[in-house]
Amino acid sequence: MTLPAFGFILTTLGELLIGYSILKVHLGVRRERKIDKSVVSEISNEIWLTLLGMILIIIGFFLQLSSRIT
Repeated sequence: MTLPAFGFILTTLGELLIGYSILKVHLGVRRERKIDKSVVSEISNEIWLTLLGMILIIIGFFLQLSSRIT
């Protein structure tokens, strides 16, 4: 494995960890229910957008992986 491919893998893992952290915080805040409904609704939207972003990162990773390994 080349150094750029290894860097690409680490970058992707880092991005996914950031997304996971965001999801964990948003889910915790949403569970508390100490905030008004409009904020809970907005947090729910952000959770779905974060999940979509993480899925796109994974898809992009696999699309680029074959060209980076060779």
